Amino acid sequence: MRTRPFFLVLTLILVIGASALAIWKIPFGGDPVSGTAGGAAPAGEFCGFHQIPEADCPWCDPSLLVSKGFCRGHGVPEALCVRCDPRLEAGFRAENDWCAGHSLPESQCLACGAVLPDPPAEAAAQSDCECCEEESCETHRIPEADCPWCDPSLLVSKGFCRGHGVPEALCVRCDPRLEAGFRAEKDWCAGHSLPESQCLACGAVLPGPPAAPGGSALAGDASNEAGAPRALRAPEPDCVNAGQLVQLASAVDVRATGIELGIVVQEEVSLEIERNAALAFDGDRHAQLGSRTPGVVARVLVDLGQRVEAGQELLLVDSALVGEAKSALLRELAMVEIGQRDRDREARLLEQGAGTERQALEAETRLAEAEIALVGARQRLRSLGLDELAIERVAADRDSSSLLPLRAPFAGTVVERRVALGQSVAAGEALLEIADLSRMWLRVDLLEQDAGAAALGRGLSLEVDALPGQRWSGELDWVGAGLDPRSRTLPARAVIPNPDGRLRAGMYGRATIRLRDREPSVLVAKEAVQWEGCCNIVFLPEGPASFRPRPVSIAYAHGDRYVVHDGLRAGEQVVTTGAFLLKTEILKGSIGAGCCETEAPKR
Repeated sequence: MRTRPFFLVLTLILVIGASALAIWKIPFGGDPVSGTAGGAAPAGEFCGFHQIPEADCPWCDPSLLVSKGFCRGHGVPEALCVRCDPRLEAGFRAENDWCAGHSLPESQCLACGAVLPDPPAEAAAQSDCECCEEESCETHRIPEADCPWCDPSLLVSKGFCRGHGVPEALCVRCDPRLEAGFRAEKDWCAGHSLPESQCLACGAVLPGPPAAPGGSALAGDASNEAGAPRALRAPEPDCVNAGQLVQLASAVDVRATGIELGIVVQEEVSLEIERNAALAFDGDRHAQLGSRTPGVVARVLVDLGQRVEAGQELLLVDSALVGEAKSALLRELAMVEIGQRDRDREARLLEQGAGTERQALEAETRLAEAEIALVGARQRLRSLGLDELAIERVAADRDSSSLLPLRAPFAGTVVERRVALGQSVAAGEALLEIADLSRMWLRVDLLEQDAGAAALGRGLSLEVDALPGQRWSGELDWVGAGLDPRSRTLPARAVIPNPDGRLRAGMYGRATIRLRDREPSVLVAKEAVQWEGCCNIVFLPEGPASFRPRPVSIAYAHGDRYVVHDGLRAGEQVVTTGAFLLKTEILKGSIGAGCCETEAPKR
């Protein structure tokens, strides 16, 4: 009993300490003097709970939410904008309001489903955020000058983002501010952090860059980041240089400068493109075979490279389930035979007056039940992989063995073996592969600009790296519905006959696809076509020493000439050699003004 005073004293101390804490409200990490942790404190002090100066702490001083205004750049009150003031992160974390996956408060994380409030009217003009100097669109929360929904002309003026395959004005990966606008338009895939209209993983199909008139998207020239290749861009309708006449002093000056003329001609032209390709087994004639039940490999009857016929046994699997299913079949066969005899006997007794209708009906019922059970036993063997012929053989031979044969579904060649004698196998495990090598599938990677002409039935020829000098023919039988998001290529497929078996799966090569076959076309020499800053032009003579530029639309390149879509007729004369010198004459007044760039500036 001597210990009782000690416990009494200890209890008294704990009670007094708890009372003091309650009176002074000292939380963990708080101020032991002022007793504040989440409430307001004297100006100039530091908020130990939110880890920022008390004068800037919106949790301690909610009046800051009004006085600091609204951050129109990020759609939240300026006092809570962690992107403008990174110090606020510690406060949000202390309030358990932080999305670590997106480095934003959960209450502001649009990717996690947060809904940002509309700016209050009284705060609309009070923001002092540097990113909010421009007037913002109320609905889409971005500067009105950059809002493609409010100003659709931006879709044209800003051009096409070839890096991401969408108009630059709608490219959220180049301008993350657009996210709020897409969300406001109910066009956002939260799972992939992209607009649903641009989310290839969800099945969106991107429109691709606008093509120049006349199918310029078929050209094989390399493109640039500003859009289509310069030689394939359509003329600008308001080109300031198109009508300027270039006047030399005399015909002597024309000869001295080396100017030469050429004739625009019309010829039948074929267009072919060459694209990378890879061979694979014909998916309709390629099979992976395995046991439908666990077991042990009892026999392997074929080897790699062996030719097999349809229905041929390839291996035998020893499975207890197969033995049980066969025994069940034999048992139900016997029950059906007994049922038939009982039914016949009861029918005879009924005719003779020695039996009853009830006994005859019961015999019929037992027979029907036995026949239903027999159907179930047959179906069980089918589900294990036995065909009808094999099931009939089990019934005829009274076979109750546990061996399950694996048979070839079609004639072909064993191309893969992953099994050995005595190996334990699981249900569904691939053990053998067979393929019909008489034809192969060819996967072709088309470019974006090929999509318009890559129609089904287009003929192609194939050359493979491993067999130089040899060619195979086929035609496109499938073209993909969407571009690969990483390579920006369009998959297509052709069937290639392979009667001698020289083509192998996995070989790489080049497929030549004919897109146009001997179509009448207007052609002009490449050196005659000049880029003057906004258009492709050619120069036509109007006298002994005068030349006038004319804008032209180019369809595609053909050797050392261009196929002209519009702007020239067969038989017209154009300047070939010396066309560049004439272009410099019409650009003398604008050199240095930025209209003579060889290409549009890169982003």
